[in-house]
Amino acid sequence: MTDQTDSFSIPLLQAGQAQKDVTHNEAVLRLERWLAPRVKSRSLAVPPAAPDIGDAWVVAAGGAAQWAGHDGRIAEWRGRWMYLSPPDGLLIWIEDEDALLMRKNGVWRDDGLPVDAISLRGTKLFAADPQPVVDPAGGGVIDVEARAAIAALLASLRGMGLASG
Repeated sequence: MTDQTDSFSIPLLQAGQAQKDVTHNEAVLRLERWLAPRVKSRSLAVPPAAPDIGDAWVVAAGGAAQWAGHDGRIAEWRGRWMYLSPPDGLLIWIEDEDALLMRKNGVWRDDGLPVDAISLRGTKLFAADPQPVVDPAGGGVIDVEARAAIAALLASLRGMGLASG
């Protein structure tokens, strides 16, 4: 029998194990980290001077001091540094960037969520590449306000990625 889970490396109790509370507490701490993964930053390569219990960071490339050799892993302060190896597919909130990242092929990526479309009440939105929409032109004097309103609408749709052109 293995001593930890495959995906999140959560420690498992072993038959006849002494001090089961230590393994159990370690498992609970890891579960807490994985339930709502969030970190302070991914730009530090050296541990902060005075972290609070439970604060975590993604170790930047070139990790040094206590973070040496832990690039890309999550370093969490629990009175000592705990290092977690996130599995591919994990989404994590980066507080200082106000961004959501995804782990893919062992690397943190910020090139979008792993979805092909977003659905709202059964209707697929953002499911295809934006199609060009031509601005209105021509018409009489009465069309000036309509053209301005349509142009503003098209600019808004383009800004949302729903149309291009």
